[in-house]
Amino acid sequence: MLVINLDDTKKPSTVTEISNLLQITPAGVTHLLNPLEEIGYKERLQDSNDRRIVRIRLTDKATHAAEVLLSEIQEQLIGLIDHLGEENTKTPIRLMSKAIEFFTAQSGT
Repeated sequence: MLVINLDDTKKPSTVTEISNLLQITPAGVTHLLNPLEEIGYKERLQDSNDRRIVRIRLTDKATHAAEVLLSEIQEQLIGLIDHLGEENTKTPIRLMSKAIEFFTAQSGT
């Protein structure tokens, strides 16, 4: 969800949308989001069409923190790839792809 809201639109989401995406209950989403609001990482907005609906949006502070984190992760992955070399990098990727194919096929039955 974090990455989805990093684009320029910062499209707000409902708790139900986040719940469906994460496959947890709306109460679970609320439990996860409350601490983020306390530290200034998310804000609640009233839906312009239906005031009963509350939308959730990341703040600029959260967007910046996510961008920094993603950049650090990318740097670490590049370092790991450089350290392992091309062949040793491709092998786990190939194996993970096969594992994902297997589990996807299993869940489809």
